[in-house]
Amino acid sequence: MIVQLYDQSVCGEIEQFQVNIRARIFKSIDLLTIFGNLLGMPHSKALGDGLYELRIHGEQNIRIVYCFYRQRAVLLHCFAKKSQKTPRADLHCARQRRKILTQI
Repeated sequence: MIVQLYDQSVCGEIEQFQVNIRARIFKSIDLLTIFGNLLGMPHSKALGDGLYELRIHGEQNIRIVYCFYRQRAVLLHCFAKKSQKTPRADLHCARQRRKILTQI
């Protein structure tokens, strides 16, 4: 499966993390490339409303929210998760980006 970034802002969100954490992020993206929509727990989880999250565990719990669009997985938003619930602002950002993506 082809995996692409929504835009350069997602690249910036990923680059904010330390090198060792980015290595884990890229490994998870590779898994998404290989398994596509068959990737499941513990690596990926459905959030509902057509959104999914890549789950990267370690010293920091990183989440990458993505969706499937035109035979591709589009990475919409990347953030460090600090609590049990996914923050509303991060979900809102991903939903807005998906909405813009599907209107193109």
